[in-house]
Amino acid sequence: MMTSLPVWSLIIVHVGHNWGSYTLMTQIPTYLKNIQHFDMKSNGLLSALPYLAMWLFSLGFSIFVDAMSSRLSILNVRRIAMAVASYGPMFGLVAMCFVNCDGIMAMAVLCTVVGISGSLYSGYMCSHQDLAPNFAGTLFGVTNTLANIPGFAAPQLTGAITYGNQTLSAWRRVFLLSAAIYFVSCTVYLLFISADVQPWNEPRRGAQKMALSEGTYCLKYFRKGVASEANASQLCNCEVMRLLESEGDGAGIQTQGQR
Repeated sequence: MMTSLPVWSLIIVHVGHNWGSYTLMTQIPTYLKNIQHFDMKSNGLLSALPYLAMWLFSLGFSIFVDAMSSRLSILNVRRIAMAVASYGPMFGLVAMCFVNCDGIMAMAVLCTVVGISGSLYSGYMCSHQDLAPNFAGTLFGVTNTLANIPGFAAPQLTGAITYGNQTLSAWRRVFLLSAAIYFVSCTVYLLFISADVQPWNEPRRGAQKMALSEGTYCLKYFRKGVASEANASQLCNCEVMRLLESEGDGAGIQTQGQR
């Protein structure tokens, strides 16, 4: 799994996108309070607006790409979705550097930045299933474990930049850093991701044959009343070898065992 280039591109985009997401999720209230001077009583609702926009956009975008799926390959759907989900917020965060103290403009840009990132649910979030249907849960566990590092690293770095320095220039550095991470991680994903099932998704043929031989033929011989476990095992191996030579694959084993 870890020798697969598409897997590494998936890890990188997952970590990179989470960096931007956690930065915005944890720091929007602080930014709105200290830079835009929003009242804390209304800050909670304002901080939630971008995520309402994200939910609505993700639904609309999913319907759109589903309608276009007959014209686009799975790989192109993933690439388009992630280009929107990462490059869109990247440009939005750059725009945040120029809104200054215009609170209405800042909220509009933040809603756009977070909202359009909802297309990720048609992007890398589906790539785990594309690459390894049999191990999609395991693969997601690996990528998501690493992608949660930004959950504590991004707020720590933001705090180091802005602590005692709640100024527009400090927050511009925060926004530009997140924009750069969005760009690099998404570019890697677009270049190296695949929609093809990876070879390691399928169990080795030898392991399948061994499991079938032990689980089917040994049981058959024990049911016939073979007294010795060693003799039964020897009979199993002989029968399996005969079938492998005649059938050429494990399918014959299963068919014979079911008769």
